[in-house]
Amino acid sequence: MEVGRQTAQEVLDGVMLSDGGLASSYRFAYFDMKLSDKKVPVSDLMVWLQCIAEALKLLDTELCTGHPRLVWDDGKGRYICRLTSRISPFLGYQRDRWYLSGKKRVPEDIVITPLTLAHWFMGDGSSSRYKGCRTVQVELSTQCFSFRDIGVLEVLLRELGLSTGRATYPRIVRGSGVVVRVLQDSVDQFMKLVDPYILKPYRYKIKYREVAG
Repeated sequence: MEVGRQTAQEVLDGVMLSDGGLASSYRFAYFDMKLSDKKVPVSDLMVWLQCIAEALKLLDTELCTGHPRLVWDDGKGRYICRLTSRISPFLGYQRDRWYLSGKKRVPEDIVITPLTLAHWFMGDGSSSRYKGCRTVQVELSTQCFSFRDIGVLEVLLRELGLSTGRATYPRIVRGSGVVVRVLQDSVDQFMKLVDPYILKPYRYKIKYREVAG
């Protein structure tokens, strides 16, 4: 696979681990993603969607006219960002990779690279630091994945040199209710891996335990 296309696939896989979705249409499928973040202005969120849009184009997928774009969400009472593609055979294949009987899963052939991890983190990751404390809590939202999928992801994260643990959120009614946490001895390694690929609107998530010298 050529470099540009390979990079685009890594972006798509990271986005699919977070909030990206693929809807089927006969043998084909289309990509659809809605994006909202109270910490980031919608105009800035468009930066990430534009990056995803460029990746889709490299993967032989056309976008719907005018996408990405801002749309009004009555439920949230504010504008959100949306990116929708046209149907394509490529996305039909990706739909088969990512869904089993209509339920999202982690593909058996997925490879998590630093770029993939960065897009997963931008979409469905969080970081928090307690005031006056070196501890940084990093979580990757995996609540809606099965225990089998979470196990696969943990193995892949360990291949990147990261130690992980789990936390359970019992109020989650779908999936396992479990999130993956990056353990303290791996927080700085995690940040070093994703730092080069985190887009400006999401730089607030970069938090090192140690201040770079």
